[in-house]
Amino acid sequence: MTRLSNLVPLAALALALSVSVASADRVRDHQMPRWQTSTTESGWRVTGVARHDMLNVRAGPSARYPALQQLRPRARRLEKVACVPTFRRRQLNQLPYRMRERLRAMPTWCLISRDGRQLGWVNAQFLGR
Repeated sequence: MTRLSNLVPLAALALALSVSVASADRVRDHQMPRWQTSTTESGWRVTGVARHDMLNVRAGPSARYPALQQLRPRARRLEKVACVPTFRRRQLNQLPYRMRERLRAMPTWCLISRDGRQLGWVNAQFLGR
């Protein structure tokens, strides 16, 4: 029961993030660090997943969130809605060097959609062109 009660605030955060992402202004790619993408960047597919395995699509940007569904290897027509952590270049440059390095080492999670329907969050290392 404790585990479920811990997920409720996280699910609320994920919902808030998805709502804020949907209403966020578009920002050009050249203004963003490597892990952040513009709103609804399409043409992505699942990569790096073995043929007999599946990619979990999660309720939030972490492996701690429950899997909502799974995508097959080489699934196509995916769109990146947003990726986290999200910092503008100016914000990132204002952080201390050690914090910037820690952020670069963190896994990047992307909210994805297909055909205009939000699917959930996946680890960005499994998305490719």
